[in-house]
Amino acid sequence: MQLCQVTRGNEVVFDLFDEGVSAGSPQPPFGQSAEKVNLNDLLTVNEVATFFCRVSGRSMEPTMRDGDILMVDKSIEPKINSVVIATVNGEMTVKRLTEVNGNMTLTADNPKYPSVNVEDFDESMIWGVVKNVIHSL
Repeated sequence: MQLCQVTRGNEVVFDLFDEGVSAGSPQPPFGQSAEKVNLNDLLTVNEVATFFCRVSGRSMEPTMRDGDILMVDKSIEPKINSVVIATVNGEMTVKRLTEVNGNMTLTADNPKYPSVNVEDFDESMIWGVVKNVIHSL
């Protein structure tokens, strides 16, 4: 897993059409943009604690796909059902933090992959919580 630190650069602002895009019946075309969206402000809460990494593998499908880019925040306290970046015996993985029979477990979203009981390993650590997933259609 390749990690990249966040550095803020130029402020890039885009139009936000807040009419909503129908996922059901088609709607009339957009009107005027009501507000602007600054992606730096929208996505980065804690610049020093935010990093990006790329998904490798299929254990988190359909939520995440091979090649997706994850935005991870190390300053967020992980909660049950959070998607986290963790190390298990020195190897990094992305999994959902769950509790099974009172044990903390790293669970794949894809049922074809086994869960990992954190207590079964000598060394495990949560690096951060996944905040956003970026993937192409």
